[in-house]
Amino acid sequence: MRFISHASDEATKSAREITANVTEQMSGVASDMAGKGANMASAASQQAKTLASEIEGMARRNPLGAIAGAVVIGVLIGMMGRRNG
Repeated sequence: MRFISHASDEATKSAREITANVTEQMSGVASDMAGKGANMASAASQQAKTLASEIEGMARRNPLGAIAGAVVIGVLIGMMGRRNG
């Protein structure tokens, strides 16, 4: 009877240790993924700002070209909308 009690205690202890280890590992993975996600969002935001700045610079250097480009893009979007509609 004492052997069964001891085996049961050891099994419970092992289960607790395994649960704690899995929880710790999952927490680490989740934290790592959150950090990578934040870095990706920051990089995407920086790239969007850079692209917007470049487009603004091009528009300032060549305003007629920027207007013509906007018209062409508008026409293309309109044509795509008609096909899908």
